[in-house]
Amino acid sequence: LAEMAARDPSMTVLGRGFSRCFSRWESCSCCHQLFSGALAVEMNRRSWRHYRDLPDPSPDSRRALENMALSMRNRDESDAADRLDAEALRGLGRDEPLVLLSEIKQANSVIDTNPGAALEILTELRPRLAHCAELSIRMYYDDNMAYVLNALGRPQEGLQFAADGAECAATAYGPEAGPTLFAMRTHALFLMYTGRHAEGNVALDRLHTTGTRVLGADHEL
Repeated sequence: LAEMAARDPSMTVLGRGFSRCFSRWESCSCCHQLFSGALAVEMNRRSWRHYRDLPDPSPDSRRALENMALSMRNRDESDAADRLDAEALRGLGRDEPLVLLSEIKQANSVIDTNPGAALEILTELRPRLAHCAELSIRMYYDDNMAYVLNALGRPQEGLQFAADGAECAATAYGPEAGPTLFAMRTHALFLMYTGRHAEGNVALDRLHTTGTRVLGADHEL
């Protein structure tokens, strides 16, 4: 899988954006299922080595390192992930996409325990994010803001962020890619949370049909 990803012509072109560059490293090109567990960690490690070893050192190597840290954190390897995060962010300005992503992850880590604090972090980030061209990071922000607002009893406000996140995902990854389908699920759930049950049920039924076709009958959706 790593060799196939490295041979993709788009992998050798700098400046194409986080979402497009990393799609081959994050999910199967056949079924679009997102990699997880040990496979995700290994694919992210291979992507970091790939970008690190390009003749013209690429800023994407930092992003690959950050991606690897995230996959390790998902496996509860927090200490190792913290070290990778620090390495990836060293020397970057406060408005660099990776720094913004790191702060969004900080908010994500306290949504369940302190949604008020998470809202403060995300609210401070919003004007800085306006200058970020990375749609995958904007999608992650919108998703987190939606769930923070829902945790604070404000699902109607969260609905707009969920809709924006789904739109960002479709533009960044494509209309039927794994991240887009999960963002669409968030939007459908928020339709239900806000009492728009008929629309929510239609969206969930459509999503189930698409998910089964694209990801297989045992998909997580």
